[in-house]
Amino acid sequence: MDRLVLGLVPSDRLRARDPRTRRLMRALEDKVGAYVVERNVATYEELERDMTLARIDIAWLPPVVYGRLERDQVATALLTRAGAGRHPWSALVVAAGSSIQTLPQVAQKRIAWVDPLSASGYLVARMGLRARGLEPRTIFGPQFFAGSHNEAITAVLEGRADVAATFVHLGESGYVTRGPWDEMGVPADRVRVLALLGEIPPDVIAARTSVPEPLRESLTAALLEMANDAELGAVVAAVFGAREFERGTTEAHTALRLLLERSAMSARVDADAYGSTAPPSKA
Repeated sequence: MDRLVLGLVPSDRLRARDPRTRRLMRALEDKVGAYVVERNVATYEELERDMTLARIDIAWLPPVVYGRLERDQVATALLTRAGAGRHPWSALVVAAGSSIQTLPQVAQKRIAWVDPLSASGYLVARMGLRARGLEPRTIFGPQFFAGSHNEAITAVLEGRADVAATFVHLGESGYVTRGPWDEMGVPADRVRVLALLGEIPPDVIAARTSVPEPLRESLTAALLEMANDAELGAVVAAVFGAREFERGTTEAHTALRLLLERSAMSARVDADAYGSTAPPSKA
């Protein structure tokens, strides 16, 4: 019997050795005929490393981690998180009273990025600016990494930056419904979204490329069936943060992978590096 290791980063909602994780593993065993065990890691750096070292076979991955592992031919997507309006967008944000009204007016202004490996707070933001004819390396004045979305917003509110790159969520009508300021307890009328720069690729359930293709297909079919089950769907949502999925990846993942291939990426990965990518309980 095949042995598969499910890799997880425990969160506030899904602790290590959670009974729901065990139930998911037992259901997978019944459906695919493989022995499934759990491996908990503390950070996304460990998750990426352990998949690379073949210590983990299946995992829920945020987009940048998946992009790096796909780029290196370590992992391939089984399912992508789906559902209208659930995927964040990269955006530039200013203080409500800022004189900056249009993108060209960011010229020589101070910008707070999140982290060199942040999808919404750096990578996709820069890609979106270039698509609009603005070169992020030269258009801004002083640039710095705030370390988190909350800190980037705080820098704008405190006047240490004129613009921040961050994430926002859109409603079905296309209007911004929330952003990091909501988690911070900051009223929405204290900030203003200057521009939407691109949708962040959704999270992915991926398997190592070393997992045989027939087994990968069995896992994909089993997870889709479980997600649509009245009882097991809640278990899938607890472990992976969603119960609506599509096979494979999206064009946004392809764009991110191409960007990663062109970039001289730092080897460092940590939890603050992922714009849309807190563990599932915070997605």
